[in-house]
Amino acid sequence: FVTDPSMYTLRLANRAAARSVRQIKHGQLLGSRAIANTAARSLGVHVPAVLRSQASLLSTARSVEHSDQDWTASAASPPFDPSDEATIQAWTERFLDAVRDVPAATDPARSAAVLRELVKSNLLSFTDMRDAPEKFFLAHRLLATVGLGGFGVRFTVQFNLFAGSIVGLGGPEQVASLRDIQAAGQLGCFLLTEAQAGVLSGLIVETTCEWDAGTQEFVLHTPSDKAAKNWISQGYTAERGVVIADLVIGGESHGPHAFLLSMRDAEGQLLPGITVEDMGTKTVANDLDNARVWFDKVRLPKEAMLNKFAD
Repeated sequence: FVTDPSMYTLRLANRAAARSVRQIKHGQLLGSRAIANTAARSLGVHVPAVLRSQASLLSTARSVEHSDQDWTASAASPPFDPSDEATIQAWTERFLDAVRDVPAATDPARSAAVLRELVKSNLLSFTDMRDAPEKFFLAHRLLATVGLGGFGVRFTVQFNLFAGSIVGLGGPEQVASLRDIQAAGQLGCFLLTEAQAGVLSGLIVETTCEWDAGTQEFVLHTPSDKAAKNWISQGYTAERGVVIADLVIGGESHGPHAFLLSMRDAEGQLLPGITVEDMGTKTVANDLDNARVWFDKVRLPKEAMLNKFAD
C-alpha cells in the first residue's frame, strides 16, 4: 500500500476530509466515499475508482485470510456495502444518532453509558476491524465530527485495544466470546502500562501470570506498587480486560503474554484479588476514567491466555 500511488491519493483525500470536517453542517454529514470525493475535488483527484479497488482488494484478502471465521451471519453487525451510497448514508445516520449524546456526557458514568449502548446496538461489531474495515474506519472519522475528547479514547480502547487484541491474538473460541461481551454491552480495558515504565511501556512488564500445573490455572499477580497497571483508560468502569503479564512456567519467565479476564461480577462489584483506584481529575478529558490496577494472586482459567500464537 505504501508504494501504491492510488492509495497515496486516497490517503491525501482522507486527510483533506479531516481538515474540512468542521465545515460540514449537522444533518448533512456524508458517507465515507462522499467525504473522500468532496476532499478529492479540492485536490484535483478522482477517488471512487480507488475506493472500489480498495474494497475489492479488502474483500479478496478477507476471503483468504479469515476462512476460519466462526461467527454466523446473524451474529455479525448489519451488512455494509462500501460501494453503495445509500447503505453508507443510512449507516452514517444511525451511527451519528447513536453517539448524539457524547457532547453532553461530561462525566465517566454518562460517557460509559453512551458507549455501552453503542456496543449493544451492534452498529459496529468487535470484529469489524477484521471483517469490515471500511465501516470500522468510517466510524472513527464520523466520531471525529462529534468531538473526540475522552470519549474518543474510550471508543478506541474498547474497539481497537480491548476487542482488537482478542481479534488479533485470540483463538477461535476467544474471538467468538466477543459476541456475548458485545450483546451484554460490557466495557473492556487494555492493561499494559505499569507505574514504573514511563515511556518504556510494554518493555517493562513486572506483573506476572504464573502457571499452576496442579490446578491447571494461571495466577495473576502484582509483585509491587511499581508494577501496578497505571493510567488504564476505562479501567475504572470496565467489566473485562486484556492484561499483559510476564508468563512464568516452572519458575522460568517466558516474557509478556496477553490474558483475557473478568474484573467485575454480574452486580458490578470487583472480583476478589482485584483493586482499582481512580486516578482523579485531569486537566482535560474528564469524561474518561483512568485507573491504577493491582492483582493479588487472581486465579484465571487456562483459557484466559490469548492463544492464537501461544498455548
